[in-house]
Amino acid sequence: MNRVVKKKVVLIGFPGAGKTTVGRILQKEYSWSWVDVDEAVEVETGFSISNLIREEGEEYFRSLERKVVKNAVAGSVDVISLGGGALLNEETRREVEDTCLLVHLKVSAERSSERVIKDERDSIQRGEGMKRPLLASEEVLMSAAVEEEVRQNVSELMDSRRGLYELAHHTLDTDGLTARQLAAKIVELVEEQSDN
Repeated sequence: MNRVVKKKVVLIGFPGAGKTTVGRILQKEYSWSWVDVDEAVEVETGFSISNLIREEGEEYFRSLERKVVKNAVAGSVDVISLGGGALLNEETRREVEDTCLLVHLKVSAERSSERVIKDERDSIQRGEGMKRPLLASEEVLMSAAVEEEVRQNVSELMDSRRGLYELAHHTLDTDGLTARQLAAKIVELVEEQSDN
């Protein structure tokens, strides 16, 4: 089913909220063009985010992230999935807030921790390395005490970024909803915007 997107949709939220999964559904089931900023950085550099941050530092990664966001906002893409900390960059924050429909996919600390641990362990076992190095080290992720440390890191990082996510034009609580249900709600939001 094709839909017309008049204003770019930018999905924001904490790691594990489902920004990538929902973006893929919007692309596949609604034929919306979509870019995941983290994936685009990895494709452009040939390195995982964790390797980039470990080898070059977070500041270098954020500069690449900024470039990808700028190109996506200027381009013809319909949906942009931002990394959890992309809004830390003031330029990015202003640009997407002023020109796009910001949708915050809100996730609880507990659900975020569960998803992050599962995703990271799966990624390590596939030999792809970590995707979210700011939340835990590989040694911690593979240890028995991982849940408590990741949950604490997630809670602290969530608290520090809470104000960023309050910039959203709409907030959708992801707990209890499937990614398809979230995608359908985003389609409704876009249709409401188009009618106004």
